[in-house]
Amino acid sequence: MRRQIIIAGLTVVVGGCLLGLLLFVGQLARLSLRTDERYQFPFQSIDCPAPLGQDRESFLAEVRYYGNFPEQLSLVDDDLSDRLQAAFSRHPWVESVERIQIGPGRRLRVRLKLRTPVLGVVWPDGTIRAVDRFGILLPRGADTHALPLLTAPSTPAGLGKPWGDPRVEGAAAVAHALAPYQDRLQLRHFRFEGDDLHLRRDPTTGPVVIWGPPAGAKDDRVRRLLDLADHWQQTAGLIDLR
Repeated sequence: MRRQIIIAGLTVVVGGCLLGLLLFVGQLARLSLRTDERYQFPFQSIDCPAPLGQDRESFLAEVRYYGNFPEQLSLVDDDLSDRLQAAFSRHPWVESVERIQIGPGRRLRVRLKLRTPVLGVVWPDGTIRAVDRFGILLPRGADTHALPLLTAPSTPAGLGKPWGDPRVEGAAAVAHALAPYQDRLQLRHFRFEGDDLHLRRDPTTGPVVIWGPPAGAKDDRVRRLLDLADHWQQTAGLIDLR
């Protein structure tokens, strides 16, 4: 009986050692594959969309900087997908990383949801910077042409971050809600009077739309505004939506 126990114990030990050796050899083999030229992929060849107004090569160069990547990627790197997810997510143009597809073959595709400029914020020096629907400050290259404009009531928290002021973030949400209808509305000038957001087609003429505080989870102000849009010429100088 004792002999059988010893033999069983030795079998377990030897089996464990062999399993550990196989895992070690497999790990060494996989590490060697990481430097194998057959599995190297140029970072600049990643298939992904680029922000409007920026070419893919310069966009990928910035993502590579954010992720501290080398010029060549190993397609057999176990952490590659997670590292790419983190690097793309850090870029101020990226709202979300929807999918990373590695393979089949020498192929690497990244599907992104990119931020869309909805509001231009005018700084004291006259510079206009774009924010997205969440009030996140976008890079300088973001096109502000034809965006509604808001004079900055405060300074931003930083590139790729929410502005840090509920007025700017609220105005951005309003601009996003009105964007599909701006061909009709033409409300291009935003400003705050206290906590109330005022909208105008022209800085000095035409009716003033008092939107009120931007926040509103169940907001019917867009619908009410559209009901008035086609006969503004007959509307008094003040449209109060509060």
